[in-house]
Amino acid sequence: MAIAKDEKTPKAAGLAHWREARSWFQRSREILQVFNTEGKLTGDDLAKFESVIDGVAQCDAAIARLAK
Repeated sequence: MAIAKDEKTPKAAGLAHWREARSWFQRSREILQVFNTEGKLTGDDLAKFESVIDGVAQCDAAIARLAK
């Protein structure tokens, strides 16, 4: 996400980086969701899942801002 956040990155490239970051966060979210549904996430793993959800939201917000 560092490249995507860099203000010097051209808009189209930044948008592409944010979309790529979102796709990886989404993949992680889907995997962690399975474990969470099965009750296998606790402690640090559960915190990581919440962080991944926040990452997807950050990406969505950045994509919406840049897509205008």
